[in-house]
Amino acid sequence: MRQEVTFYSIVRGWVLLLVCFATALFWTACQTTPIRDFTKVVPNMSKDEVLNLIGSPNRTERFDGKEKWAYRFWTGDDHNIEALRQVTFVSGHVVSVGEDFDEEQRIKEIQDDDTKRAEKRKAAKAKALEPVASPPSQVPDVKVEVSDSPPKPETESDFVEQKGRRGAVTPEE
Repeated sequence: MRQEVTFYSIVRGWVLLLVCFATALFWTACQTTPIRDFTKVVPNMSKDEVLNLIGSPNRTERFDGKEKWAYRFWTGDDHNIEALRQVTFVSGHVVSVGEDFDEEQRIKEIQDDDTKRAEKRKAAKAKALEPVASPPSQVPDVKVEVSDSPPKPETESDFVEQKGRRGAVTPEE
């Protein structure tokens, strides 16, 4: 016996798929946050135990034979509160766990530097937008005389007379 494929059977399949997907997302969202598990980290735990418990760190650094793993968590109802924690290892085992004051100070310094840079950019932009005062012009003063009488039209004879005065040969000579 063969089943007939209808529009409704296709829609029913898609709805079932979406319900399964939504359920999977809901279950993963309801998991406990690693910051709650952070309290379970105790001295002498191995790196593997810490990884299994709270996961990979956001940042690692090594200094003076120690290794520090830094974690950043977002807590609060709206996940808007930042919590910084750190785990310090010596020879692969936990020696200290707690808040990461060094990281908090480093982030504060970065934020302060960003604020100073933003203020400098704002001041430079304001200065660039200011109108530039032009220096006094070095154009010589020109006096213009205004006459009520219209200018006398020049004729060809006026031109010949002027040339004659300069020493040019006139046709009468």
